[in-house]
Amino acid sequence: MPKQRWIEWAGRTWRLSVLAEAHGLKPQTLAARIDRGYPLARALATGLCSLDEAGRRSRGWRDHLST
Repeated sequence: MPKQRWIEWAGRTWRLSVLAEAHGLKPQTLAARIDRGYPLARALATGLCSLDEAGRRSRGWRDHLST
């Protein structure tokens, strides 16, 4: 059984999985963002996007090969 992680946010102590689900995120996504060093507010506020949307946000590495 995985160890539970506890997060302090908005004056409460939350189990990471409960906090993630309250913000529409998978617990694994929130944990990974925190582990990468995102500030908690950004980790919670950053939405999820599809691969198609992600491709429109910036040029992919393949696009640089043709220039």
